[in-house]
Amino acid sequence: MSSSATPFEEDREVDFEKFYPMTLGEVIKKKYKVVAKLGFGSASTIWCCRNLATNKYAALKLYAHDLVAEDEIDNETAIYQHLRAGNPDHPGKMYVRTVQDSFFVTSRDGNLHRCLVHDLLSNDILSLWYTRSDRKLPKAMLKQILIHLLLALDFLHSECHIIHTGQVVPLTMVYGTLTECRI
Repeated sequence: MSSSATPFEEDREVDFEKFYPMTLGEVIKKKYKVVAKLGFGSASTIWCCRNLATNKYAALKLYAHDLVAEDEIDNETAIYQHLRAGNPDHPGKMYVRTVQDSFFVTSRDGNLHRCLVHDLLSNDILSLWYTRSDRKLPKAMLKQILIHLLLALDFLHSECHIIHTGQVVPLTMVYGTLTECRI
């Protein structure tokens, strides 16, 4: 529940009590101060936090308790660790989102919630497209997006031996800055 009287979206879900009861301004692990909610899904919430040690912003993904099998979360965490260990000199590595930290937090009712910390990224490409009155992205930008996508996929395939089986479309890519994108 937020510090205001307005409930967050997941507070209105059937299993809302399984979500971590985040409060704006809360400090997680004595390190991450929650400043805004970025979104939620069927089994997690995403929060914008400020790292109190570095003064940089991060995205915290907090899983709901018992809504996702623990082995699925462990698999996601293992994949992120595998990606992080990939060849640092590959030009595509910088375009693949990695996890910065992983830990558990305990809610007031004693439930454990896995937390993954990611770099805070900017808008996805669809949002960028909507900002354009003509609904067209410049050719040079599209060329860069495709180059970054192909470099990222090459890193996943050739360096990490991971095959991305989900849909890889530019709309699911997000920008770290206006000059880079990540999948």
